[in-house]
Amino acid sequence: MDSARSPRPTLYAFMVAGSACAAVLGFGREATLGALFGASRASDAFYAALAVPFTLAYFIVGGALAPALTASLAGRLEGHETDAARLLTRNSLAVIGAAGGALALLLAFASGTIARLLVPGFSPDEARLTAVLFCELLPYGLLTALALIAAAALNAAGAYGTPVVAILAANGVSLALLLLFGRATGIHAAAWALSAGSLLHLLISLVRLARLGLLSRPALTHPSVPMPWRDSAVLGLSLGLAGAVDLAERLFASAAGVGAIALLAFASKLIHLSMRLFAAPLTAVAFPRLVRARRRDGAPTTREADSTARLLLHLLLYAAAVAAGASGPLVALTMGRGRFDAASVDALSGLLLVLAPAIVAIGFVETGSKYLLAAGRTGAIAWAQAAGLASYLLAVTILTRWGVMGLAAARDVAWGVAAIGLMLPLLWARKDRPTAGRLITPFLAATASALLASLVVRKLPGGSFVRLAVASLIVAASFGLLSWLGHLASTATAKAKAAARPDES
Repeated sequence: MDSARSPRPTLYAFMVAGSACAAVLGFGREATLGALFGASRASDAFYAALAVPFTLAYFIVGGALAPALTASLAGRLEGHETDAARLLTRNSLAVIGAAGGALALLLAFASGTIARLLVPGFSPDEARLTAVLFCELLPYGLLTALALIAAAALNAAGAYGTPVVAILAANGVSLALLLLFGRATGIHAAAWALSAGSLLHLLISLVRLARLGLLSRPALTHPSVPMPWRDSAVLGLSLGLAGAVDLAERLFASAAGVGAIALLAFASKLIHLSMRLFAAPLTAVAFPRLVRARRRDGAPTTREADSTARLLLHLLLYAAAVAAGASGPLVALTMGRGRFDAASVDALSGLLLVLAPAIVAIGFVETGSKYLLAAGRTGAIAWAQAAGLASYLLAVTILTRWGVMGLAAARDVAWGVAAIGLMLPLLWARKDRPTAGRLITPFLAATASALLASLVVRKLPGGSFVRLAVASLIVAASFGLLSWLGHLASTATAKAKAAARPDES
């Protein structure tokens, strides 16, 4: 359980590669659902029903309690408080299991009312289907919440690879079950597949925790260890505000036409893919190590955390440029089969183009939240998410007249405002703040690369895979060259200013 040594590059490579495989399998499940059911009312009902269990598991538990638990456990393990860490892990799993089980029962009893509130634009039969799917997805929410708590403890203990392997196995199982039973049992198979995958996710995590000794009964001689409720409450508030954007989007999309909810959900999966590929695995390693460094040395940041953030920014900008420059072939390759017809492909391509800038914002929200938590500034996270929700509610009232595209643009506004709200306190706390040129140059390079790739892809013959591959190479070459030239220009400007200062004095 000692992660004091600096992680080797092979660990980051494994984390990114494993997360990439897990993300591909996870998106394969979404693509299979799209191929089997298309942008239909059945798909709308499934994603509407998934909103509440997903929000409770990933936003409230995974986004609020899990990071605070990781920080608390990492600090205790750094101080060699092994018994306290064991007790905290066991208590966290017990509390989430008991509270989550009770909440799931209450939600099941109120499923009809919840469904009508989620999808006011649905007919009575469609609302009843949503209620049934909602009940079938509640086990998925509870099991996933417990698995995320276990993953938080594993990351704190330095077992970074196990959560990646667990998600990889879970996504593989859920995809296999959907392929086997999707045609025979309809949309309900998607709910059962998610629950089965989340059960495997939890079991793998618990086995690893047991081997690390974090599930062993502690022999404590001092009072019980408190859970990090304060940080969790503030993070829960901030993630609840972010989740409110998801729920509000369903309300507006339910009246925007058949398939609107499904198209927005598919677009969200595509743009979150980069976050799962890069932001989640790199932050999973950098965050607990930053907490341990602060506990050990009192340093506000570390060179490792700074380099991880810079690397992540460039990876996300590259992914956003590829998504924007090759939105058509990317959607055709991933979704264009089965009942997902040409009209749906065109609509989703437009949504992906509009939402591409959000890839960077989402990744920054994921990383910036963890860094502020490590610095003990959870209040700033809540204010940033509140600003994001307020900006969404303001923007959506103006942009909803443009239908699904307007809803996507409003989502861009919300994520962008939240990201800026997190960026400001992080930059303000630094003594060596980057210049405006160094902040803007990578964004300009990514925009130019996306435009160049889109112009070439439109004229390029061949299948979707070839066009996507060419676009990716064009973005890589142009983005790398433009970023390097921008870095040289910024460095030269800084040297010139430094050289001029003695003369001025």
